[in-house]
Amino acid sequence: MNKLTKLFMVGAFSSILSVVPVRAGTLNFQTYFKVKTVKIQNNHDGYLNVFNGKDEKLFAAKRDVKTMYTTVTLNIRKAPSVDSKVIKTVQIGTKLKRIGDGSCGWDIVKLKDGAKGFVWDEYLSENNPFENLGRFRITYYCNCDECSEGYGRLTSTGHICYSDYTIAVDPDVIPYGTTVYINGNEYYADDCGGGINGNEIDIYVDHHELTTKNGVDYYDVFIKK
Repeated sequence: MNKLTKLFMVGAFSSILSVVPVRAGTLNFQTYFKVKTVKIQNNHDGYLNVFNGKDEKLFAAKRDVKTMYTTVTLNIRKAPSVDSKVIKTVQIGTKLKRIGDGSCGWDIVKLKDGAKGFVWDEYLSENNPFENLGRFRITYYCNCDECSEGYGRLTSTGHICYSDYTIAVDPDVIPYGTTVYINGNEYYADDCGGGINGNEIDIYVDHHELTTKNGVDYYDVFIKK
């Protein structure tokens, strides 16, 4: 019996844990708890104990108050489960206060309003790897003559545009070749336009009707440091 088979057999007989893709060698796995409600109790021994609705102990998180940063747009959940209610969704590069370091993979964070929630520790970092460039006006364009000024699907740098990935920027603000993060999505700065100046970004889409349907948005824009 190989290690992977043993792992799934252990998960099958556990009443609390369900094992779905966790780290095991070169494979990625994630352990989560099938619970809807939890109680977090300070045990005064350096640990926070986490119980389910039946007062069964799920795990103990080492009490460790530390400022952390999100490496993705991240859901903060009410319980340590991917099926649990989302309390709040925070942007990439958001500063969070972690209060419990859980060895099971779920860390406990405290929000500004005092509420406690759970996040997967893989998406937290002690150092903020992103820079917030500020609020940008977001619009959309396609390959029609009206939008592309005759370039079609070619960018001003001579590359092909890709829908929901290529963006037109002011290269004095965001240099060509920069990977940009907007509302949790990744884009590539590879184009410019006569109407794009300063804190403005145009996102390429395949169909012209989407340029009007998507309208105008305003989002914080991030790049990797």
